[in-house]
Amino acid sequence: MYPYTVNERVETTDGYLGTVRYVGTVPAWGEELALGIEWDQANRGKNDGSLNGVRYFQTLVANAGSFVKANSKKLLSKRYTFAEAMSYQYGGLYEEEEEGHEQVSFGTKVVESYGFGKLTDIQKNFYNLKVVSLQRGKVYGACRDSQTPYDDSSDFYRSLQNVRSLDLGFNLFPNLQEVWNIVDRLDQLESLTLNGNRFETSNFEQSSTCHFALKELHLTSTNLHAEELPYILRKFPNLQVLSLGANRYTDEDLQGIKPPDSLKAVDLCFNLLTNIPIWARKIYNVNLSDNRISRFELSTNRMFDTRTTHLNLKNNLISQWEVIDSLQTEFFPHLYELRINGNPLFNEISEDDMIVNLIGRLSCTSMANSVDKIYKINGASLNEGEINNLELYFISKAKSGEFIVDFTSERWKSLVRQYNIAMDEGTATKVDTLLRKSVINLNLVIRNKPFQRQFVRTNTVLKLKGIVARLKQVSVLRVRASYCMNEEELEEERVNREMDDNLAILDFYDLQEGQNVYIYIEDI
Repeated sequence: MYPYTVNERVETTDGYLGTVRYVGTVPAWGEELALGIEWDQANRGKNDGSLNGVRYFQTLVANAGSFVKANSKKLLSKRYTFAEAMSYQYGGLYEEEEEGHEQVSFGTKVVESYGFGKLTDIQKNFYNLKVVSLQRGKVYGACRDSQTPYDDSSDFYRSLQNVRSLDLGFNLFPNLQEVWNIVDRLDQLESLTLNGNRFETSNFEQSSTCHFALKELHLTSTNLHAEELPYILRKFPNLQVLSLGANRYTDEDLQGIKPPDSLKAVDLCFNLLTNIPIWARKIYNVNLSDNRISRFELSTNRMFDTRTTHLNLKNNLISQWEVIDSLQTEFFPHLYELRINGNPLFNEISEDDMIVNLIGRLSCTSMANSVDKIYKINGASLNEGEINNLELYFISKAKSGEFIVDFTSERWKSLVRQYNIAMDEGTATKVDTLLRKSVINLNLVIRNKPFQRQFVRTNTVLKLKGIVARLKQVSVLRVRASYCMNEEELEEERVNREMDDNLAILDFYDLQEGQNVYIYIEDI
């Protein structure tokens, strides 16, 4: 039976990972050794660490725990050191060859077992490696005995000096110190992925080595303690990309973070944040999707550079237009791309109205030079012409009362100045005139059933087909569109034109207001 210990990582035969939180007995199984396991995938569990009113351990997530017999055949006892996993994955060795050996290394044991020829072949394989993936490789540490001098494997690590990317995701590391024992020997490593491991608090006094080459660090779903983040950021002073998603971080957890000036992108998705961390505003690309953000709070300390150009706020709790109105003017003046769909604010409106509102309420070029214009929303790129037309459409909807807008806001004043529209009785007429030049109403005819849809004239044919594809829940590749060039003629004399250039704008086809566009969905 494998000698399990508390906080050790385990894996099942069907690929589930968990952490041992209890080793001992439970009344139901008598003297048979039991393990209390907290599963990474919470829905695999059955309890929170208590059984029949007795608490044996406490899970972080409700009902993520269960009890398993230590001799269960569903638990994999096989686990590897980094050197062993490398030798099996990239060195051409086979696990059955290693029966009876304590560890794969580049010392005398390998020479005795395989000879210098085999050793040379393995080293050649390793020297050529630039990208290494040991994801789900059952790796638990650098070596079997934590007291073993690492000089014993110096040849092994020298043969890995060309490795630039290392993926150790979803393995069995009990803490970060075991990872550092590997990484500190790979001086040229630029990207490190540790997603899906579970790390207990480490002793950072043993890991004071700075790693200057590393630029990307991925720590998603690791339950990494927030108190360890400052040590990690000091260890990697040239970090450019940092992933910290799904670690249950709160606003308080991330308050005191001081990222290096080199950091350009941070992923904080699937946490418990209710506000945007101040330090995150200094970073160009920020992912805050799937948190609990409902509004933004101004900090009393405004002495920071706001650099964010790409922001993801998808699937949060934003429910007020006032939050959108302040997004750029007070928080992110340099946004180029925004993802914000999936918030309650947009539940009752169409996707088109969402885009119009966002364009209308966010920046425009005539505002102060410190505020930039957004060109990408929810993954859709917009050109200058489309933005101008959407802004006009927004003005029209606001004046008709369909959109609720603060007419005293700087954004609204900026819009009407941009289009030279006086706020008087003639406003609606002027907007309508400008709008008619910018948008067109088309009748989309699908299986002889027409429905009217308004398009910006600079929309592409692909965008028209994409709207139909979403409506009918089919691939856009199956959608064909055509129109009749002389629909007033008799049916036998009509000339149909296929709209087969997906990148052409609608204006290219000289479509008339209210014209029929015939949609055909190809069979698979």
